[in-house]
Amino acid sequence: MISAGVRRLGTRLAASAAGPDVGSSESARRTTLVVASLTISGLAIAWVGTFVVLGRPFAAAIPFASQVATWIGLAVVSTGRGFAAFRSGQIAMMTVLPFLLQWSVGGYAASSAVSLWALVAALGAVFFLGAAGAVPWFIAFCGLTVISAVIDPSLAAGAVPLPELVRTTFFGLNVLGVATTSFV
Repeated sequence: MISAGVRRLGTRLAASAAGPDVGSSESARRTTLVVASLTISGLAIAWVGTFVVLGRPFAAAIPFASQVATWIGLAVVSTGRGFAAFRSGQIAMMTVLPFLLQWSVGGYAASSAVSLWALVAALGAVFFLGAAGAVPWFIAFCGLTVISAVIDPSLAAGAVPLPELVRTTFFGLNVLGVATTSFV
C-alpha cells in the first residue's frame, strides 16, 4: 500500500535525522522537521498541478523546485549528515518561495496572499532554532512583506487573474493552512 510505504519512508528518514547522538528534545525537533517537510512536499503536488493546468509553468516551477530541494536534502539527511544545512534550507525556502510565488502570480489578491505561508517559517524557526535564532527569519518575513506591499500595485496591474473559484479556494486554504499549522 502506498500510504504504508510513505509512512515507513518517513519513519526511516526521521530516525536518520534524529540520530543516536542527540538528546530527546533535539530528536523531537528533527523528527518534526522531517515530517513537516515530507507533508509540505506532498501538499505541493496540488499547487504544481493546479498551476500547470492553469498554464502557469513559472508559478508551478516554484513549488516543484522546493519539492526537489527537499528530497535532495532528505537524501543527505538519511545518511545521518547535514541536518543543520537541511534545517536552514527548509526555513529559507519556506520564507522566500511563498513570496516568489505571490510575485509570479501577480501580487496579494491574484495569489490569494500565498505569502502568509512564510509566516509559518518564522514561527517554525522559534521551535527549531529557539527565539533568538528565529529573529532573523521574522525580520526576513517582515522585509519581504514590505517589499511585496511596495511592488504589489505594479504586479497587480500586469496580472492575468486566476479563475475566481481557484482564487477563493486558495484564499481559504492559505488562511486555514497557516492557522492550523501555527496552532499545531
